[in-house]
Amino acid sequence: MAPTRRPDRAPPGNLERNPNSWVQSDDRKIRDFARKAAAGAKDDADRMQLLTQAVSTRLSDKNLSSAYASAREAFDDRAGDCTEHALLLAAAARSLGIPTRIAAGLAYTEAFAGRSHVFVPHAWVQAFVGGRWQSYDAALGTYDSGHLLLATGNGDPGMYFGSLNALGNVQISRVRIHPESP
Repeated sequence: MAPTRRPDRAPPGNLERNPNSWVQSDDRKIRDFARKAAAGAKDDADRMQLLTQAVSTRLSDKNLSSAYASAREAFDDRAGDCTEHALLLAAAARSLGIPTRIAAGLAYTEAFAGRSHVFVPHAWVQAFVGGRWQSYDAALGTYDSGHLLLATGNGDPGMYFGSLNALGNVQISRVRIHPESP
């Protein structure tokens, strides 16, 4: 049997490199924003960290009022939720030649909509850096083990909302670790 390629090392294709109607990496304002944000970066990993911070700062009005705005709309409005953060970060990175894809899944949060300690639908970015796909989250500021990936795509809202349909079949139970008795 031939070895299979690990999903985190699958090389990017045109969908992860090219602009589209949601990830407008060819937009002049987004290109200028990305160049300025990543100035002085020594490599793509450093560029992604700087872009993640810049997008988080740019979208200072963090809200759920947009259903799914494009990268350019989010840039102009300076507002959005996780999807707008992800689309703008993906567009900014692609404008600098870094392949990206939008990740959709769940993220753990201590509080959301009056509930505590919950997993909520979430979007973030995966960028092909250092020969593998690495995750960056401009909405939450950091990517950690509280993120559960369900799907990846090129920014089309159908992928994101389609992945949310799977949530009706997901149940996450609390895991408790009990030390062994001596």
